[in-house]
Amino acid sequence: MKLKFTKMQGAGNDFVVLDGVRQTIDLTPAQYQALADRHFGVGADQILVVERATTPGIDFRYRIFNGASGDEVDFLPMLDDVCVLVCAKPDLAAIPDPAPWSTFRAMPFIGMEPRSSVRMLTDAAFARADIATPALFECSQLATVGGLIAEGLGISLLPLSTLPLLGHADRIAWRPMQAPLAVRGIGIARMKGRTLSPAAQAMLETLLTEGLADSQAMQDGYGKIE
Repeated sequence: MKLKFTKMQGAGNDFVVLDGVRQTIDLTPAQYQALADRHFGVGADQILVVERATTPGIDFRYRIFNGASGDEVDFLPMLDDVCVLVCAKPDLAAIPDPAPWSTFRAMPFIGMEPRSSVRMLTDAAFARADIATPALFECSQLATVGGLIAEGLGISLLPLSTLPLLGHADRIAWRPMQAPLAVRGIGIARMKGRTLSPAAQAMLETLLTEGLADSQAMQDGYGKIE
């Protein structure tokens, strides 16, 4: 059996990527494990199988297999993390609700550094909205973004769950965006088909109830305008 693959690495992890769109991928867990073996295989932490999307409007989907065991990784969605416009409170009155994407043409953009997952998410959102937004500042820390916004030096586009990390809740506010919305899914990865231990199951249930409630409460309270 011959398979075409691509070897990739990032952030200290390496991956074997298999194209399941142009070729048929039907491997067993033992074969995935052998492929990931660093002595007799290609070597990888994880194996990604790219396949045709099953949802309209999505370019493709991919499945993740653990290199150590060959087992598929399952993803349990928890929440949709919507991106919002973040600004200094004095600037909020001049921004419509919901905010048009053209706002980013009129005001300086403060972004995360280009390699961050948040910046890649927001860059993709700007591309879909056909907005060119060169960043006036690029920051590696969310707290730095928050400080610059609080001083009135610009605005940003950030996932709602990141807002408590900005600080300056008394000086920063946010607006929801007009369509097209930028959303990232947050969830829990676990081995598919495996039974969790009682302790792991209890932790999962806590995350799905108390964790979500606490996260929503922080988001609702951040930068709230009375």
